[in-house]
Amino acid sequence: MVEEETSATSKIRQKRSPIVWKERVFFLDFIVGPPRLKTIKFMDYQHKVQRVYSLKPIHPHQRAALASAWESLSGMPLKKTHGKLTQTSFLLCRSDSMELLYLDELSHGLANLSMFPYFDMAHYIVSVMALREQPGALEVSRASPLACWFSSMLYCFGGAVLSGIMLAEPPVAPLSNGTGVLLASIVWYLIFYCPKDVVYSSAALLPLRLVLSGMKEVTRTWKVLGGVTQARQKYKDSLLVMIAIGWARGAGGGLISNFEQLVRGVWKPETNELLKMSYPTKITLIGAVLFTLQQTHYLPVQKHHLMLVYTIFIVVNKSRIMLESEQWRQRRKLHAVLGVGFFHVQDPVSFFVLSLSWLTPTLHTGGTKGGATIVK
Repeated sequence: MVEEETSATSKIRQKRSPIVWKERVFFLDFIVGPPRLKTIKFMDYQHKVQRVYSLKPIHPHQRAALASAWESLSGMPLKKTHGKLTQTSFLLCRSDSMELLYLDELSHGLANLSMFPYFDMAHYIVSVMALREQPGALEVSRASPLACWFSSMLYCFGGAVLSGIMLAEPPVAPLSNGTGVLLASIVWYLIFYCPKDVVYSSAALLPLRLVLSGMKEVTRTWKVLGGVTQARQKYKDSLLVMIAIGWARGAGGGLISNFEQLVRGVWKPETNELLKMSYPTKITLIGAVLFTLQQTHYLPVQKHHLMLVYTIFIVVNKSRIMLESEQWRQRRKLHAVLGVGFFHVQDPVSFFVLSLSWLTPTLHTGGTKGGATIVK
């Protein structure tokens, strides 16, 4: 029986005959499974969809072997089948909604997308820009370039450093990636020390910053998934550890912000991310939970489908937040110009707050003190 299957497999591999089914062309790839269980894996090279067929009806006692064969092929457990397993029936182990929307190819393309060098460079640029915009960062860059560089590396590789510490691995392991460190160092130098701030001023433009921030959010998906996968290799059944490592890998720069501030000579314990989580920390925690449930098969969805949905969500949400923030900033500038130009206001910020409270009744508390309106 084994020899027959081996010869059949070789013939199939030589012929690679196409099979048309529901107007989709499938190519016979190879036979898997133990003897007496002839299971064929079909690859749809047009849409990159894997299907498992059977050459003959499967008996109930063979279901476990078939489920094991399918899980070894696709990484997904055998959840549901339609009718009897015959040559014309398939195992429904894919997300039908994604196929109906023709997003399967897009999700595969995203899952196979390389982060180096463009997405990694965008991550480094946005991270170093965030450091530069911290209070006192420019003074530190002039007084101690080494401390500024080290803070930049923590911003760029903080997730890998923190996850390595949690997994009892060398925290300096991320610095062994010479290409990444060199690229991040070049970005750090251009952001802080480029003549006339040409690089920073260009990257700070809203259209370009939107693109860079979106590319950085794409890398967040890979980091969270990488952390969850890394933890699953050591602690296969521990959901909490997988969530913690994925969270640390994706939002490590924020979680170790207090240590990074110490490098710059600043101590602000009230800025602890665990006390008051920022948006990136929250969204990374949600992603760590989702990918952990997917990896442990509690969430019945393919990995690349979840990557696509999560990436679109965080990119769109980040872009929306940045656009709303820019709109608020432009409105504040307009109020400041009106206050100084027409009313000779010495404090444009106070004028902005008072005028906004007048224009927006919901921000008004209704109380007065000494004839002055109280705005909270």
